[in-house]
Amino acid sequence: MARKQTSREARLRCSRWWSIIALLAAISLASSMLVPRGPAGRNHATMFPPGTRVCSGENATLVLEWATYHGSSLDDSPGAIWIGADGSVFAWNAIKGIPKLAKFNGSTGTVVWERPWSSGFPNEYTSEIDICGDSTYIYGCSLVWDEYGHEQMQVIKWSQANGDLAWNYTRRVWASEEVYSIWTDGLGGVYTTGWMMNLTTLIWSPFTIKWNASDGSMIWRREFGSSHIIGDEAGFLYALPYKFTADGDLVWNKKLTCNETGFVTSDVWIDSDGYLYVLMRGSDISHQNRYIMAKWDEDGNLIWNRTHDNDHIPQATYTEAISLSGNGDGLVSVFGHMVGLFTSNTTTKVPFLSSWDSDGNFLGDVTWDQSYYASTRDGTTFGDSHFLLSHARAVEGVRTDILLIKWSPNAAPAISRPDDIFYPHQTTGHSITWVITDSTVQDTHYEIRRNGTLVGSGSWTSGGAITRPVDGLGMGSYNYTIVASDGHGATVNDTVIVTVTNAPPSITHPPDVTYPHQTTGHAITWQVFDASRGTTSYTIYRDGAPVHSGTWASGGSIVHDVDNLDVGIYNFTLVAWDGLGASGQDSVNVTVQNVAPVLDQPADRSYTRGSTGNYISWTITDGSTGARNCTVLANGSVLCSGTWTPGIPKAIDIDGFGVGTYNVTIIVFDGLGGTASDTVIVTVTEAITTRPGISDYLAGVISAASLGALVSLSTIAIRKIKKKTINSSTRRVSS
Repeated sequence: MARKQTSREARLRCSRWWSIIALLAAISLASSMLVPRGPAGRNHATMFPPGTRVCSGENATLVLEWATYHGSSLDDSPGAIWIGADGSVFAWNAIKGIPKLAKFNGSTGTVVWERPWSSGFPNEYTSEIDICGDSTYIYGCSLVWDEYGHEQMQVIKWSQANGDLAWNYTRRVWASEEVYSIWTDGLGGVYTTGWMMNLTTLIWSPFTIKWNASDGSMIWRREFGSSHIIGDEAGFLYALPYKFTADGDLVWNKKLTCNETGFVTSDVWIDSDGYLYVLMRGSDISHQNRYIMAKWDEDGNLIWNRTHDNDHIPQATYTEAISLSGNGDGLVSVFGHMVGLFTSNTTTKVPFLSSWDSDGNFLGDVTWDQSYYASTRDGTTFGDSHFLLSHARAVEGVRTDILLIKWSPNAAPAISRPDDIFYPHQTTGHSITWVITDSTVQDTHYEIRRNGTLVGSGSWTSGGAITRPVDGLGMGSYNYTIVASDGHGATVNDTVIVTVTNAPPSITHPPDVTYPHQTTGHAITWQVFDASRGTTSYTIYRDGAPVHSGTWASGGSIVHDVDNLDVGIYNFTLVAWDGLGASGQDSVNVTVQNVAPVLDQPADRSYTRGSTGNYISWTITDGSTGARNCTVLANGSVLCSGTWTPGIPKAIDIDGFGVGTYNVTIIVFDGLGGTASDTVIVTVTEAITTRPGISDYLAGVISAASLGALVSLSTIAIRKIKKKTINSSTRRVSS
């Protein structure tokens, strides 16, 4: 980017004695450097972080990305800026009177590194003039006052990565040689241009020097040049009114004029197609409210010129265009400052940026009105972003800082995209949450509409949540649309569809039922709940067949009797309709258990062998039977088998048993898995038989024998008693 030193242009045509001119130049430069500055302690402070709206004007597409105060506490002066290929910002400034090259993060405006520079002259006073760069290095030029009061040119090369010095060269001549601009072709050539005063004639004449980028040695010097130098992609260089080759061969010398008087050149820029843009500012008070920009072809032919005034900005009374740049995609930018009533009706000087297209159409102005005083020194465009370097004074009466500003196109806010919502009618806890993010916002605002009707509005903060409850809606679909603006004219929107569905009836789930067959008092009780319903109905199905229907009320009970069922398992299903198209259902299993047969218990039996008509009779009762059968065992062996009928005695013939004892057991089956058994003990004895006539004889014999035996037993007993008595007497005597 070509360097502008407009404060020196008036001195170029002076014809006073050289030492007086040199002294005045030093005083003039020093006074321009010793601009007022803000209070100490703000070194590298970012006073206006991203997102702070400090832009105004017609160019609504640009917003302030960041603005950084940079400096110390005294004698700070801005010089020039250049943007690296990665977007890093390099600023060549004077801090406390000492030149420093600083590298800034292009995304945040924070300092990456800072390198002071010393010319090596005693009692030096150095003026940082201009910088440029290639893919790896930064090249700068400066002026230094030597011990004789002469202005000497210095050319310096630094590493972009860390700021390390590669080389520096001081050109010592017995004259005042003022360098104004530097440019590199990226092919090994570095070019400087400016003016030199002849100490004999006291006449200023232009010069251009080409340096070897690798070691800083001078390749050639020519007696033509100007205050600005720039090159095109074809290898030609321009130091108006001169066009020349990289070898120093002059192509043409043309005074590019727009038939306007009262204007002087401020800056020059070339686009990627080789077209030359010239910025001219008013040189007298009658032209200080406007500037001219003209477009020329490579042969110096005028294509168009535009005069721009500040009538569309009522606050501005004075405009000074300083710098010109572009992005190669048809955007041309003018940087400068305006004087007017910008802050609280107080006269202030504010930086501005004007945007143009390559056809000369004005796109708009942007001003930065957050300081009492700001004097633009340089500006450049990189891609869609614009960088401006300026003096700045935040409050009247305090000293100034160096101010670095970045403007970028306003990007629309980003918004989250929540999913559509479905929820059952009359349930709660449903809401939509949006999150909006934007790094550059001012007076934010959002509106939420439901089916086109405004239902919510407010302001938003980047990263904060905007939550909209959607409970309490009737059944149906609803369109919720949010539109959010960032305060800079950009908006973002999102739509969420909320569908409130008809909730099916909720039915309680009773436990399954199990009961013995032929018992009573068994039923299923359901309760149905639904807050949204029409004409209700229900049907109860048993094993898929409807057995009962009716209507229901929410919270009421539906009771269904399940008595009098046969043994088995039954599925009872209730289906309830809410009259609005939704239904619910529940199933209960009913198990009717089989009851085992019941046998009576007849008494044991006995009979004499050979007798007849002997039997056992059992009576079996059972309310649920299938294929009934029974088996009778005698001492474990099958006696008989057959069927039985509930309540009808089952008689079992037990004649014909031999003498003995028998365990007779009946086992009955009801055909449904139920069984019962009972046991009766049967005793069979032997029968006694006699001949006719003998019985009477035997009876007599037995009687006589019995009598004789009785007499004999009596006699024996008496004898024993007597003998015992005698023995007892004898014992007593002997004792």
